[in-house]
Amino acid sequence: MASHRALEALLDRVGPHDAFETLAALLPDAAVFVVDAERNVVLWSRGAERVLGFPASEVEGRMCLSGIRCRNCMLGCGLSEHGTIEGYPLELFRGDGQVVATRKYAKAFHDEDGGFAGGIEVLLPAGPAFDPEPYELGLPEDAEVFRGLVSRDPGMKRAFHTVRNVAETDSTVLVRGESGTGKELVARALHTESHRRDGPFVAVNCAALTPTLIESELFVHKKGAFTGAAADREGLFVQANGGTLFLDEVAELPLDVQAKLLRVLEEQVVTPVGANREIAVDIRVVAATHRALRQEVKRGTFREDLMYRLRVVPLFLPALRERKGDVELLLRRFLDEFNARGPRQVAHVAPDTMRALLDHA
Repeated sequence: MASHRALEALLDRVGPHDAFETLAALLPDAAVFVVDAERNVVLWSRGAERVLGFPASEVEGRMCLSGIRCRNCMLGCGLSEHGTIEGYPLELFRGDGQVVATRKYAKAFHDEDGGFAGGIEVLLPAGPAFDPEPYELGLPEDAEVFRGLVSRDPGMKRAFHTVRNVAETDSTVLVRGESGTGKELVARALHTESHRRDGPFVAVNCAALTPTLIESELFVHKKGAFTGAAADREGLFVQANGGTLFLDEVAELPLDVQAKLLRVLEEQVVTPVGANREIAVDIRVVAATHRALRQEVKRGTFREDLMYRLRVVPLFLPALRERKGDVELLLRRFLDEFNARGPRQVAHVAPDTMRALLDHA
């Protein structure tokens, strides 16, 4: 206690601003700055000017984001939530647009009610030997990142495991899930993990094509095969030869096209529209739908034999509302991407905003 009182007496004589400036001057190679309760910069060291390229006159009195422009922020200025940050790897955009790699050390102060009262941050340049940590560094330990997908949900992790296993085979896969659950990302992951990774990945949304266009888009057609066929055209099955064909919303295919698709899957040949010769194809088909195919079979709108041929390996992706723990992970990733594009920088999400996202159905 005596030492505390002596320190307070010293600060009274010297002045807090001079004391902080002196401390910052002792770290000439580091960016040191202090923010108040509104996260406005009240001190911006000369080291900060050198490291980050923004003069104090442009930063002091303004939000910390005026000088701290993150490329890979996940903590940003969120000191009120984190309290203390030690050695967090951070890439920042300098005033001249170049990227500087740093490690962040920070301490937040709180008032009697627990509210954020201000904070001190020190950014140490990582130097030329710095090897930037991957994005996943700041994710919770139970989070998994896989081929552009990120989740901490057990159901999604099981899906990742299935994708890794089935990618080694040529089995057809049926991915079920609502719109936006990542069905095409899963199909691309299957392709990238497989021995077909150097071949083409061709995706088509069957619901986006009219019944008259679906057959000509999927299969080869010859000139004059139908009205409007002014030239020979390769269908998507041929375009995907040696690779993967992703059929999204496969339940929307007409019954006659379903019969042709079944033959391609069984015999690996395509018969061009308007011709008799067959074309051999070597493709892997991944299909996706938000519908229950068994119900479609009962309604008579989908062939039962095709359903079994497509769902050799069934894969289900839960909706985001069923994996609320992923909301913050996805929010962080998207903010990171958008901040990198600029010019607007978002470093903190208010608790009420996060609650609204988590409560949304």
